[in-house]
Amino acid sequence: MGMMLFPPSGGHWPTRRTWRHALLRYIENPAAWPEVCGYDDDLVVVRDAYPRARHHYLILPRVRLDRLSELEPSTHGALLAAMRDRAHVLIRQLRAGEASPDAGMPMGPPREACNAPLTTSAATSVTAASRGPATPVETDATQAFAVGFHAVPSMAQLHLHVVSRDYAARAMRSRLRWNAFTTAYFLPLSAVQSELHATGRITIDDVAMRKIVDEAPIRCHRCHSVIDNMAQLQQHLAACTAPVDNLM
Repeated sequence: MGMMLFPPSGGHWPTRRTWRHALLRYIENPAAWPEVCGYDDDLVVVRDAYPRARHHYLILPRVRLDRLSELEPSTHGALLAAMRDRAHVLIRQLRAGEASPDAGMPMGPPREACNAPLTTSAATSVTAASRGPATPVETDATQAFAVGFHAVPSMAQLHLHVVSRDYAARAMRSRLRWNAFTTAYFLPLSAVQSELHATGRITIDDVAMRKIVDEAPIRCHRCHSVIDNMAQLQQHLAACTAPVDNLM
């Protein structure tokens, strides 16, 4: 594939941009941004600017999409499958302790280690052995991963979260942020794929989802205990030894 600086035409491209449109720069010209770990004509893998865990990456399609409700089976089924495969390669690399994961997109020299385009000859193949977790649960939360979407994302441009389930990051400081990753507000990729295949569309109740993230109690994602506040949650997580599910 040749390098593409701009994504395919189609969708709504805002003429006036705000903070909500910050992700668009990565799909327009991924080579310009050091936080981009790899890209090809279809996808961009980027480190989250405000990580909520030890490992937190975003996988963005380079076609213009904002909401899950815009997905169509015939048009986007293969795109979701490609995003899934990239996520599984990335997770395999992170579990192996690779310092500069690229999700199967080859790396350049050290100064360009996070912005090399994918080439067919050097691409890492996605095999059955490289997909998904080896076990459904993990005792080390940094080895367990969640792969999915926020039901009502704050940022424009559809993006898939690939995040380790330790959720141990300074940016995870509020109940809203915690609930965004540990409640039904976080939609696993596999559930989105199943619904799209079964019904032909993704239906989101925005009001109900916002109520969940705003009002649900703080609950440990490992042992499911209800915790009074975020400070107590951090103390609890440091001691909790319950296994944690992979959520994909």
